Amino acid sequence: MPKLILHAGVHRTGTTSIQQYLAHNRQALADQGFAYTAPKDNHQELAWKLLKDSITPDEFADAIHDSEGRDVIVSAEDMCRIVDGSLIARIAARFDTQVILFVRRQDDWVESWYNQNVKWPFNRPASVMSPLEFLGTLPEYHWLYYDTLYFRWREASPKVELVLFDEVQDSVQEFCRRIGIDQSLLVQPARKANSSLSAGSLEIVRHLGMAALSPQTRMAVLRSLNAAAFTSKHPTPVFPASVKNLIMERFYDSNRRISQEILGRLDAELFPPAEHARFVRRALPDGQTLLGEFVAPLLRSLDRRSGRKE
Repeated sequence: MPKLILHAGVHRTGTTSIQQYLAHNRQALADQGFAYTAPKDNHQELAWKLLKDSITPDEFADAIHDSEGRDVIVSAEDMCRIVDGSLIARIAARFDTQVILFVRRQDDWVESWYNQNVKWPFNRPASVMSPLEFLGTLPEYHWLYYDTLYFRWREASPKVELVLFDEVQDSVQEFCRRIGIDQSLLVQPARKANSSLSAGSLEIVRHLGMAALSPQTRMAVLRSLNAAAFTSKHPTPVFPASVKNLIMERFYDSNRRISQEILGRLDAELFPPAEHARFVRRALPDGQTLLGEFVAPLLRSLDRRSGRKE
């Protein structure tokens, strides 16, 4: 039976870095007996079709199958959104399946997901929400109950590995180690992964309304923000520690079950309280700071770019 390594998420745990790395090294992976069959960088389109019932599990399996008999690697973070375990089971039955799930403390995940929604407005209403308004969407993210997520996948495939994103130095390195890829023969792509913006930069982007801009203008805005090093100036969270702890309370029982029943940590919390987490320092910059330190440099940067094109 052919082997399938299924990287099923979750989002915002280094998935873009892993996918770009795999796509950039297709031939080197093939030389080691791995097939990365994604048409582009990842298998997200196949995952979306499966979620929308546009394809069957058998059609999914046919699409990822490698005719050369190599171990197949599939990476699609939206696979973690699947709630019908029978879909997963039907795919897993076609292969000797190994599932890898990276998970992240939920308060940091929500901040990062808010960042993603504002930067890339795939959900127009969410792209202009304030941080507190965005908290109202929290019930939609059922996959953040990691115990339910784990056991759903475990029922479909007995080989499920849960990786704590917060405890690994490098997601790419950890992924390769777990499936036996020799990284000494691979190279790192030049492109940057999908990193988050600072809290101040997010406020600018949110009020610009990225959904109303062309993809080219969006990229110009993001490049200008990065060029001005806004992220390094204000590496503050969008939520204060009090809100972050309320988020973590919501998932306390789920995290406790993961810690005890799956990881065997009987005397330890899965994640520490938010006041001990990194970067919990202060609130968002005020309007004057945003105008002086963010908006003005952004406009100058865009003006310089426009001038170079002329």
